[in-house]
Amino acid sequence: MRFITKLLPHLLSSSLLTGAKIVSIYAAGMETWGKLFPQDLSLDEAGHYSFMNCRTHAIAMKTMFLEDLAIRYPGKLSLTHIYPGLVVHSGFDNPTFPWWFRLIWKVMKPFVRFFPMYLTTEESGQRVLFLCTDRYPAKGVELDGESDPVGGQVVHATDGSEGGGAYSVSYTNEINDTKEFYDQLRGKGFRESVLSHTEQVIQAVETKGIWEPKKKL
Repeated sequence: MRFITKLLPHLLSSSLLTGAKIVSIYAAGMETWGKLFPQDLSLDEAGHYSFMNCRTHAIAMKTMFLEDLAIRYPGKLSLTHIYPGLVVHSGFDNPTFPWWFRLIWKVMKPFVRFFPMYLTTEESGQRVLFLCTDRYPAKGVELDGESDPVGGQVVHATDGSEGGGAYSVSYTNEINDTKEFYDQLRGKGFRESVLSHTEQVIQAVETKGIWEPKKKL
């Protein structure tokens, strides 16, 4: 999110008809794998932090942040969050990884190609590049009659609207069905909380070099 905000002047000057393309790679579609605590975005309270919960928070906060950018800059920014699948590359053989990971990877490596989410680096790169096509336009962009989005129709955004500017996609480039999850949050001011929290964190890191959540009484 910090990269995006710092690069905004350049992104907004793009001449692309469907907006500057922003692709964020993490875990789109896995919002419900952990638990969300809207009143404790830092997961600072006892019992709230876990890997799954941390990932859920990161995904949900990212989606709200991207939706806000799409709304604030209609026609200018196309923002997509993708879960890339299991992309196997040389980094998995890094000798500095913990011994237990290297042992598990040695056993699993011959079989991972049979996993449904397995992708080579080449295929993953092609799929990420596809997200920069007209099928994922900035909010409010209307293609003329002579323009047909590559790969089919314009897709639905995370708010359920067609071509809404902020998208959540799987490793197959299909749209994740997350509308119900976020519909429950939007009416409770979750987006506003995320924006405020993100700004507080950025300011704290800029001034003090560290983010320190407020102590709970």
